Amino acid sequence: MLFRSWHGNEPDLHAAFLFHAAGRPDRAAAWVHWAARTLYTNRDDGIPGNDDAGTMAAWYVFAALGFFPMPGDDRYWIGSPLFPRCEVDLPGGGTLVVEAPGATTGPGWSRVTWNGVEVSGGVLRHQDLIEGGVLRFEP
Repeated sequence: MLFRSWHGNEPDLHAAFLFHAAGRPDRAAAWVHWAARTLYTNRDDGIPGNDDAGTMAAWYVFAALGFFPMPGDDRYWIGSPLFPRCEVDLPGGGTLVVEAPGATTGPGWSRVTWNGVEVSGGVLRHQDLIEGGVLRFEP
């Protein structure tokens, strides 16, 4: 199945993650990784479309971390992190750590865990993330 969508504005930013709804989180990971690596750069024109108050940039940050908040829902769908390790200081004082030792070799993972427990269906809940913990992507 080919993925064709213009990744340049808010209405379809979540399109690559919709492969989760079709039971193919592996395809979501591949397309998210492709969009983040191909369409975003560190140049002046490095965002692919209209960045209405930071929406496109926020998509990139979430994609780089390896998950994305689904609009109107408390779920975050798993993608494919871009970096081997990231830390995010959370408002409540906790820290979200993302570990992805295989991130530099390309998209995909064999297993994802949240605080040592396997993530079911490639979905995290907001309530789980807000206190912090370790999200680990096994190559």
